[in-house]
Amino acid sequence: MRRNSTNPYTLLCKECSILVAPKAYESVLLTNQTIPLFSTNEHCNNTREVYNQYTSAYCSCKVRDIACKNCGNIVGYNIYRLCKLCSADQSICVKSVFLEKNVSVHKYNFNKLENEYFNKECTGER
Repeated sequence: MRRNSTNPYTLLCKECSILVAPKAYESVLLTNQTIPLFSTNEHCNNTREVYNQYTSAYCSCKVRDIACKNCGNIVGYNIYRLCKLCSADQSICVKSVFLEKNVSVHKYNFNKLENEYFNKECTGER
């Protein structure tokens, strides 16, 4: 996983529009750079882990799906253990990955985030 931009974005669940990532960045997989993703180290209480850990379809990283707490839509996954390929890249330090097809993407706006989204039970740290 490599960050593809320095511009932050706010991610909402595509199904119910609840905040799922207060601040995320465009990213790409090291093994398949054509899949649009967003990554973050920030945690939001509006997501929860579902199902068991499994090996990623793109590499040998161990991951676990995360879903929107409000509607159950799978929005991405948490990374638990990096594979050799991914751990060789020293720039990887993300905890959560979001699939662009399952979230709506908005330019990060601190004032809007503080006033509108944080009132919907989000925190900034894990």
